[in-house]
Amino acid sequence: MTTHTPPFDTHRTIERLIKSGGFDKKQAEAIAEAVNDGLTGGVATSADIARLETRLTNQTWKIVLIGVGMVGGFIAYATSVILSAMAG
Repeated sequence: MTTHTPPFDTHRTIERLIKSGGFDKKQAEAIAEAVNDGLTGGVATSADIARLETRLTNQTWKIVLIGVGMVGGFIAYATSVILSAMAG
């Protein structure tokens, strides 16, 4: 079950801080920005997750290809050692 958090309305918060809180515009903007960062700063978006998934997939394929290359190299080396031992 997913819950939806409504977006933080910085404009409304700034207006409220100016009108009811006695803050000047610069202070109200700084407070609203800090609250918005606190609410959204640590939250991963779907785009963030998609980028991470792509990076992990790419890294996984690199690891698989390196492993296949190493196994192929080992087989080639072992084959040459066996063939040279049989020849001589």
